[in-house]
Amino acid sequence: MRYSILADAIAFLHAVLTAVIFLPLVCWAFGSPIPLWLAIACLAAATVSAVSYAVLRDCFINPIERRFRKLAKEETYEGSFVAHHVRRLTGLQMGRRTIFLILLLCGLSAGASVVYHTLLR
Repeated sequence: MRYSILADAIAFLHAVLTAVIFLPLVCWAFGSPIPLWLAIACLAAATVSAVSYAVLRDCFINPIERRFRKLAKEETYEGSFVAHHVRRLTGLQMGRRTIFLILLLCGLSAGASVVYHTLLR
C-alpha cells in the first residue's frame, strides 16, 4: 500500500512537471502572453527533461515510478510517461525522438518568452 501511494505521488509530480513544460505552448497557441515565472519554470523543466532523454534515453522520473509500482506489485508501462498516456488516451504512438523534439520546441518557446520579458519589454 505504501509503495502504491509513493508511485501515485511520483506519477502526479510527473504530470505536474509535464504540464509546466507544455503550458507555454498552450498559451502561445491561444495568443495568451506567457508569464515570466512560467517561462522560466518551463525552460528549467524542459532542459532537465531533454538532457535526461539525451543521456538516459528516458525521463529520470520514470524508473523511480516503475520501481515503486513493482514493489507494490502493480502493472508498469514501457516507454515514456507522455507516450504512455498519449497512447492510452488517443491511441497515437510517440517515439523518443518525437518527445525530444516536443521538449525542444517547448524549451525554445519558453526561452523566447524569457528573452522577451527580460530584454525586449
